[in-house]
This record gives sequence, structure tokens and C-alpha cells, in this order.
Amino acid sequence: MKKHIFFIIFVFLPLMVWADFFPGATPQLEERKIWMNVSMKPNSNSAVVHFRVWFEAPPDKVYQVLIDTNNFKNALNNYKDSRALSKEVFKKISDAKPKSAEDVVALIGQNKFESDYNRQKGQNWTDYIYYQFNFPWPLTDRWVVQKVHVDETNASQGEYKYDYKMEVGNFNTLSGFWRLKPVPGHDGWTEFYGRYESDSGVAVPNFVIKKGVRSGLKKDIASYRQILQK
Repeated sequence: MKKHIFFIIFVFLPLMVWADFFPGATPQLEERKIWMNVSMKPNSNSAVVHFRVWFEAPPDKVYQVLIDTNNFKNALNNYKDSRALSKEVFKKISDAKPKSAEDVVALIGQNKFESDYNRQKGQNWTDYIYYQFNFPWPLTDRWVVQKVHVDETNASQGEYKYDYKMEVGNFNTLSGFWRLKPVPGHDGWTEFYGRYESDSGVAVPNFVIKKGVRSGLKKDIASYRQILQK
């Protein structure tokens, strides 16, 4: 009996979530190719974001853009710095518990790693990433070192999974996931969808946070589209 319960929870439930991720947003996707919902956790500055986006490009091509960490600082205005890390450098940073972006850069030193340095194609693998985000003046830029779990075992079906969580940084909270899958009825298109929770630790009104999150996500999506069109 316990085996049956385990099978239902860990096999059928993820499939249901995969298939039923805000289905009511589909009409808006048909019209605009983007949908998002931003809400605030009660009595906090933590924004919870759900999104669905359609790209007119196949999943493998979209995936390559989304994991090209080193290019984010060049292609996306929301990023001031972006670097792939090795497991060893990640551990060095994690153990040191740096207090600033400058401390992280000093710990990275002269080490440089390709965006796909940790990738194990067609498998489950772990990535390690450093980001510094552009925040509008007079706010202080935010930075984060993340550990990422990636699943591309179903890549032949156009499905990819990406789950991330902050290890160190000056956010109070930053974690989430995104998924890729083909869009039914639109041959060669990809749905990019996911959820993330973010509390930057910046004391501003919630309506300002929501506006900033929406604007930032829209800018990133627009940049991804431009890259995919090249």
C-alpha cells in the first residue's frame, strides 16, 4: 500500500502539475504570448511570481539561451554580472560566506568557466552560478550565488527542468523553478513557464515591488526573443 501511495504522489502529482499550470492563462498566451501573476506574501516584501511564455522557437534552442549564464550580462539589461562557477569555486564561496559582490569576485579570482562547464548532456546535473543584478538608483544592486538542479533526461521530448536556490547573497529570499515543453498545436514553439519567490531586502512599498518585478521579467523575455530571432 505504501508503495502505491509513493507512486501516486511522486509520479502522478508532478504530471498533473505539469499539465495544469494555470490553464486559464492560455487564451492570453494565444493573444500576447506572455502571461504572469505577481502576488505578495502577507506581511512581507516577498513577491511570488508565476509566469507562462510562448517562444516561436524549438525547446532545444530556447534551452541553450536560458542556460548561457555568461552571456546574461551582455544580453539582458537586468544583469550587471553573470558567471558560471565550478563546484570547487562554489564551495569556496559558500564556505567563506561573503558579504558583498566584491568579495565574491575576489574569491572567483582569475577563474573562468564556460556557461556549459558543468553540463552533462541528456542527464540530471548540477550547476553553480553567480549573478549581480542591476537595481535602479538609489537602490543598492543585489547579488546571489545559486545552486541549480537541471534535468534534461526528457530532452528528446522537448522537456527541460531547472530548479534554483540561493546559497549566499544579499537577497532575503530567492528561489524558484522553470520548465520548458512544446506548445500543443504550435509546431516548433516552446512554452517557458515557472514560479519564483523573491525578497530583495529593499524596504519599498509592495506596489513598487510588483511593478519592478513585472517590468524586469518583461525586459528579460523581450531580450530572450531578440536572441532567438538572430
